Amino acid sequence: FQEKWTDEFFFVLNEISMKPVFLICQQTGSAFKRSNLEQHYTTVHAGFSEKYPPGSNLRKNKIEQLAASFKTSAEILYADFNNKNAILKQIKGLQLSDTTVMRRVEEIGKDIWQQLMADLSAAPCFSLALNESTDISDFSQLCVWIHFPKKELFCEKLLCLIPMKTQTKGEDIFTALLNFFTENNLEWKKLISVCTDGAPNMRGKEKGLLGLMRKQEGIPKFIMFHCIIHQEALVSQIEKWFMQLVVKVVNFIVSRALNHRQFRVLV
Repeated sequence: FQEKWTDEFFFVLNEISMKPVFLICQQTGSAFKRSNLEQHYTTVHAGFSEKYPPGSNLRKNKIEQLAASFKTSAEILYADFNNKNAILKQIKGLQLSDTTVMRRVEEIGKDIWQQLMADLSAAPCFSLALNESTDISDFSQLCVWIHFPKKELFCEKLLCLIPMKTQTKGEDIFTALLNFFTENNLEWKKLISVCTDGAPNMRGKEKGLLGLMRKQEGIPKFIMFHCIIHQEALVSQIEKWFMQLVVKVVNFIVSRALNHRQFRVLV
């Protein structure tokens, strides 16, 4: 970074991120390249040089004003910390290589997983929502969401994404789900409901997932739900005239504020 770029393009060096920051719009530059900084200045703030001519005292005073404002905002950010200098030193010493970022993301993921397991261990009950689908690479995956109470709130979290390497029959899905619960010491006795789509491998009474779960020892009786989104999709395919009528009515209500107000009074 060259100091003359501050006078030419209104850029300063952020000593924390070690990247150029534009004083006018507070945007951060991607690299220490004159061409990049000049392009941003001439395209985004083309008329700034006319208002503040290069080399003039007016331009110099404006730069000092913006730089002071930028420095003040940075200090306010850490004003509530007693160890501000230690924090800044720690930030400057952060390693941001690809492997370091990947390792830290993995550590964050492990911490989130441990928190989820602790919450599930303390929860008195939970519900599951499952869906098996195949992506564009023909790779089948079982997505499992879990819903459980935590203190005075209800939490909904992604529990797992299990790859289905071969077939996706009810037995295969049931085995994969059973193994996951066993490996992570999750208690089936807390299960109160399961939500799935209407596919045979999910809702089959004999060989479907729900049928096998109801036969399995250790799994209590639970409520079975059919996913409302899949129900809407089925209705839209079977009764197209009905969906067209619904869409027409909804569009009429929301098209005008008066219609919307009258509808709210009606209901």
